[in-house]
Amino acid sequence: MVQLSMSPVKDVRRFLDTQGIEADLILVTRPDAGASGMMPVDAAVWEETVREFHRGFSAVQEERGAQRFHLFMSAPTVLAFAMGCTVSTQYDFHLYQWVPESGRYVEVIRGVTRDRLMRAP
Repeated sequence: MVQLSMSPVKDVRRFLDTQGIEADLILVTRPDAGASGMMPVDAAVWEETVREFHRGFSAVQEERGAQRFHLFMSAPTVLAFAMGCTVSTQYDFHLYQWVPESGRYVEVIRGVTRDRLMRAP
């Protein structure tokens, strides 16, 4: 999970429990995002955030040998894109979007791998 605006912990845990998904939660935050969730407009801060995400992702993959990742992000689009650029698509990614109207997360992309993305529908 990546949190820069709203806190997803309670909702993510509820979703995982409801779906029967056993997973450890890792929460990535920015202490300087403040109550508003806004990050400073400073390229160095954004780049360091992406590096931190990548270090955390790599550590989980190395320590656990994880091949499947469920990502719930509450972060600016640009930051989410940059984070995505740092990880290989050889892993099985499941991506979730918060839907305010229903007050829950919905899986919007399932099993994102390089092979699946490059295959014609």
